Amino acid sequence: VRIIKRLLRQAREEIADRKQAEEALRQSEENYRQLFEMESDALFLIEKNSGRILDVNTSAATLYGYNKEELLELCDADLSVVPVSNGKSIDQSLGPILVRLHRKKSGTVFPVEITASHFDYQGEKVHLAAIRDISDRKRAEETLRESEERFRTIFENSSDGILIVDAEAQKIFFSNETLCRMLQYDLEELKTLTLQAVHPSEDWPQIAGQFVKLVHKEIAVSREIPVKRKDGTLLYTDISAAAITINNKNYVSAFFRDITERKQAEEERRRLDAQMLQTQKLESLGVLAGGIAHDFNNMLMVVMGNADLALQDLSEYSPARSTLAEIVKTASRASELCKQMLTYSGKSSSVMKTMNLSEAVEEMSRMIEFSISKKAVLHYYLSKNLPAIKADATQVRQIILNLIINASEALGDKGGSISVRTELMECDQSFLLKEQLLDDLLEGFYVYLEVRDTGCGMDRATLEKIFDPFFSTKFTGRGLGLSTVQGIVRNHGGAIKVYSEAGKGSIFKIFFPAAFVAADATFAQKSKSKKDTWRGSGVVLLVEDEANIRKLCRRMLERIGFEVMAADDGLQALEIFRAHQNRIRCVLLDLTMPQMDGGETLVELRRIDPNLPVILSSGFSEQKISDRFKDRRLSGFLQKPYQQADLRAALKKALEE
Repeated sequence: VRIIKRLLRQAREEIADRKQAEEALRQSEENYRQLFEMESDALFLIEKNSGRILDVNTSAATLYGYNKEELLELCDADLSVVPVSNGKSIDQSLGPILVRLHRKKSGTVFPVEITASHFDYQGEKVHLAAIRDISDRKRAEETLRESEERFRTIFENSSDGILIVDAEAQKIFFSNETLCRMLQYDLEELKTLTLQAVHPSEDWPQIAGQFVKLVHKEIAVSREIPVKRKDGTLLYTDISAAAITINNKNYVSAFFRDITERKQAEEERRRLDAQMLQTQKLESLGVLAGGIAHDFNNMLMVVMGNADLALQDLSEYSPARSTLAEIVKTASRASELCKQMLTYSGKSSSVMKTMNLSEAVEEMSRMIEFSISKKAVLHYYLSKNLPAIKADATQVRQIILNLIINASEALGDKGGSISVRTELMECDQSFLLKEQLLDDLLEGFYVYLEVRDTGCGMDRATLEKIFDPFFSTKFTGRGLGLSTVQGIVRNHGGAIKVYSEAGKGSIFKIFFPAAFVAADATFAQKSKSKKDTWRGSGVVLLVEDEANIRKLCRRMLERIGFEVMAADDGLQALEIFRAHQNRIRCVLLDLTMPQMDGGETLVELRRIDPNLPVILSSGFSEQKISDRFKDRRLSGFLQKPYQQADLRAALKKALEE
């Protein structure tokens, strides 16, 4: 009995233990099921050998659109877009993470990420696969890839050069192909350089300071800046730069736009503006010179004419002769100053003849030696076989003398050498465009005069002003020397080239178009005419509005032998002529007068008597007046100021013809 009771007790205890174990197992399975069901990823328990789905959680059913019973009838290969025969099952592709395309019950294909592990379950080899829908991530990755592709396309095909620089090391990190072409480097070469290597040394201190401020986001940079190419030449660019961060590291990105063509266009515009400004200066001075030419020459006429008459009245031994001769000389020089102003304006007409430039220099050599400093050593290098040039001989002499005197003054008290050279040169368009005068010069052969000195030279600021009217570096200078030279050269269709550096002397080259014809024989001939004693007779009608000039001209005419009738304007002149037409042999007519000027008076005189000899007088040049009155058959012209000898010659020619 005791034995039976003990066995029953043991049996009850064993039953209780077994129930307790079964309850623990049930509870464990319940916990597993809850965890299995609560997982947000789709969970599949798959038999290893067959691929049959043994179990799924609710997330799996929801993800694929099946109910659980339907999924348990499928294999893992049924969910894959790629057939098992052409792809790999989960078992065959087992790895840490697997990405596949799966198909839902609805037929929708979507990307999944699979994480799988294997173990033994109820005596079977199984896989537990956690499957996650990565459609959103794939879309984000595709968007990012497309964005990166767009950026890459824009970056590489941008017409602007793009540069990314390491902010700390100031070393080039990356650039696009456009910048590589701009700077003449390939990308790998460029990535070995620092930012300093692509900037001119003289600009680097300022750029380095701005770079530091840019990195600290204290400033934004947008400016024009030159960059240095591989061959050392400079490329002008418009740069925009900003600080950026890539992977928590600081960089500076910069966009470079090639503005070389724009710079060239701006330079061309500046050149044209400077040309226009210079033209406006010439026109303004021409107007000023026209007014001065009349009033100033009228005054000089009185001074020079009366001094000339006084010289005639004095004996050769009078002590006053030298004083009067100095007055005549000074008045003549003042007249030349007025002519220089007209020449600068570019409106002074010239008497053009063919001449030899070397001969012109040779004939002036004596005068040149007297005009320069005794400490200056003069050297001539004159070509003997130069072609002729078509020029105004007087104005060419003026150029030669001005340049050599300037060279002498540049030597100062220390002395030095002056070289004068003439030569023939063939000039192409690129050479001519660099010259100071750019008025559509033609390619071809030019004869040039070169004056070189070893004097003080000029800095850039002085060089930019040397052709301005009234600019002079001399204390007593008038500032008309080089401006006059410029006007003469312009009138002759030539060019000026100047080389100079402070402390190293100057070189002036004047270019005249070669004529390739024989020079006029009269140019080299200098004949001193004998004193003319010709005397006239009869009545001359003198028309002059200035009383002092009228009085002077009356005295001159009377000394030559004429009787004088005088009028102070055109209207009075016509009245006198109509009353005494038969007695008046010639008319001396001033151009600029009130009420009726010389031009209008001439028309009326010609209407009354077409054959009447008329000599016109003016402060303007003869050629200018001749062009204006070429159809009026002038018998002569006298440019003020003139002397009695000039008046005698004009009357003789007019009356004898």
